[in-house]
Amino acid sequence: MKIKSIFLGSVLILISGGILYSQSVDEILGKYYEAMGGLDRLRTVKSIKKMGKYIVVAQGGMEMSITMWYKAPNKSRTEWSFRDQKIVHAFDGETAWRIQTMSGITEPEPMSEEQANETKNNADQYLLIDYKNKGHKLELLGKEVLDGIEVFKIKLTRKNGSEVIYFLDSKSGKELKNSYMLTRGEADFLIERIPGDYKKVDWLLVPFSIEDRVDGNTFSKILWEKVEINPEMDDSIFEMSPNKKEKVTLEKR
Repeated sequence: MKIKSIFLGSVLILISGGILYSQSVDEILGKYYEAMGGLDRLRTVKSIKKMGKYIVVAQGGMEMSITMWYKAPNKSRTEWSFRDQKIVHAFDGETAWRIQTMSGITEPEPMSEEQANETKNNADQYLLIDYKNKGHKLELLGKEVLDGIEVFKIKLTRKNGSEVIYFLDSKSGKELKNSYMLTRGEADFLIERIPGDYKKVDWLLVPFSIEDRVDGNTFSKILWEKVEINPEMDDSIFEMSPNKKEKVTLEKR
């Protein structure tokens, strides 16, 4: 069914089959907040820890263990482990750094500019919460059908100018996908992240599976096995401190 749309201020007017109706961004986000557990409760999330499996589909299904730490408003750390190999990507709110033993990087070092920008952009787990206070902007792009489900398509422009598009179920408010462009050198790639297998942890609705696609092809999947809300979390795990440098010793083969 063809849908035409026009904008009147912050309200998108959708015209479909001769029927005229409207939805504001705030109304759509209200459903999203409600589905996730409620805006007031979402504002109480100060930290999250997730543990599970990371499956690299693009490399024959190689499986790694993965642990992710998040501390509001924008600190993050992700660790991938495979046998004696380890990868760490972290952001302390100012500096993005890494360890990557597969490449011989056994001590923390600053990330390249491109990798750092991606890590910083993904540090905030809930970009849509209080987005105005964070300096971001939203634009309602319209409605479409995603895998048989009617969704609202919303573009979020971060205060640094980078963009991410969210696809929210028009009925339940749940996020069904987000997408953004990733630049590596002179090449641009479309990254699509598909959350699924939603379960409640206490009151918070959490996707226990994440599929990442690159230019339409599945690259990896995450299957979370344990999720903790508001665990105690020391800032030092996010920092690349010269006085507390981490070091990974590789086993001799």
